[in-house]
Amino acid sequence: MAATMTNKIMAIMSLRGRSGKVSFMKTHLYKLICGAVISSFDTTTTKINEHMAKYFKYAPERMGGSGSVQCGPVFGLF
Repeated sequence: MAATMTNKIMAIMSLRGRSGKVSFMKTHLYKLICGAVISSFDTTTTKINEHMAKYFKYAPERMGGSGSVQCGPVFGLF
């Protein structure tokens, strides 16, 4: 996936398009990647989806991503 998109693009996407993000499952690239992985490895679409969802989840935190949402300090801890 890293060879096909930048972290900045992946940060605005999610696998299913929840929370106002763009759905990766609706793209042609999703179908292409799934087809290639299934034909090359003994796996299922469910397992591929699990790995893709995790990859999208942490995209904002990787270099070049948009950065994760930072919360303010919690009272009583500092």
